[in-house]
Amino acid sequence: MKKYNILIISQLYPSGLTGTSVKTRETIGYFLSRDFFIDVLCIHHKKMEKRELTGNNLQIFTVERNVVSKFSFFYMLRVFHLLITFMPFRVKKMFDKKIAMLFEVLDNNKQYDFVLFDGFSTLQYAKHYDDRYIYVDDEDITDLLLKRCKEADNLLLKAFFYLEFLRCRKYEKKYLSNISQVWAISEKTEARLKTLSDAQMFIMPTLVPAQKNIYSPSSNHIVFSGLLSWLENIQGLRWFLDHHWPAIHKRFPKIKLIVTGQMASQEFVSYLEQFPGVVYKGFVDNLSEVYRTCALAIAPIRINSGIKVKILTYLSFGLPVVSTDTATWGLSSLDGVVASSDDEFGKNVIQLLSDKRKQQDLSRAAVNNIGKNHSWNALDKFMKKTGVYK
Repeated sequence: MKKYNILIISQLYPSGLTGTSVKTRETIGYFLSRDFFIDVLCIHHKKMEKRELTGNNLQIFTVERNVVSKFSFFYMLRVFHLLITFMPFRVKKMFDKKIAMLFEVLDNNKQYDFVLFDGFSTLQYAKHYDDRYIYVDDEDITDLLLKRCKEADNLLLKAFFYLEFLRCRKYEKKYLSNISQVWAISEKTEARLKTLSDAQMFIMPTLVPAQKNIYSPSSNHIVFSGLLSWLENIQGLRWFLDHHWPAIHKRFPKIKLIVTGQMASQEFVSYLEQFPGVVYKGFVDNLSEVYRTCALAIAPIRINSGIKVKILTYLSFGLPVVSTDTATWGLSSLDGVVASSDDEFGKNVIQLLSDKRKQQDLSRAAVNNIGKNHSWNALDKFMKKTGVYK
């Protein structure tokens, strides 16, 4: 097997502590296990935890900066100049001159076999066509913005989201013309991008690290994990707590809902703490310590345009998952998952909490699902399809 040289331009440092960086970190680990030479060029958000990634044949060039991740319309008003450009707001705010300069230097001075643009905002650095350029789709941001537009109650927000949607389509059409291959997140995204680009399209498995199955029949609690500055996570948790938690807590008053994740505002933490039985843990370095106390995990996400890595992470630990139908969009298998309508979500949580045998069956199915669809073996098959190696 040829030992390729690969450059990866990633939106954020591959810490593995947020959904998209889990996929990036695990993909890098896979490449390193094949003795590829990997250079990574990325931004690190100063306020986020940073789990260092090291390895033979790996160099990471990191630019430290503050990046606004929590959506705020008032913030956008303060940076109005970013709203009146061709570029989508979320792309423009992630642009970094140092990244652009480093990319130019590295690409000119090193002989890379492939250059991976990992994440929506990184496409802007692909200034010309190159048959080595590959776009790694981490979430269908364009589709997400259209969905946010439809759901928004505030007319100004609705107008902003629609404008962003239009800009994102133009942005994709312009920069995807410089890309040789697209590794799409799902079939739906692949079909949409085919209308904008002639690049070769492939659906890439989303990898998560292999874990020990920590599920135990004596576990009782419920867990939610996710980046707590991400709009859909905030809205989903609020919906769950307002509409379903009271009935669940009444039926099982000793069971706790444990919430883990970075970047929560104090306002949101205060909101969580007003509910009986809800425990906010914040950032947890070793998730197994929390997950081994839990009977199941929840994914109460009601707007989704990608694969929810939180679901895959739960499954990798052997945790049964109750998910909205929406949150399962893009998954290749629902083994280990109870997919639920919005109305039946709380009822399905109660039923699963009451049935230890079903929990155990789902736990076994969860681990098998990860091994079959989200492991290095699955990526081996994918890479042979793309021609990255034979």
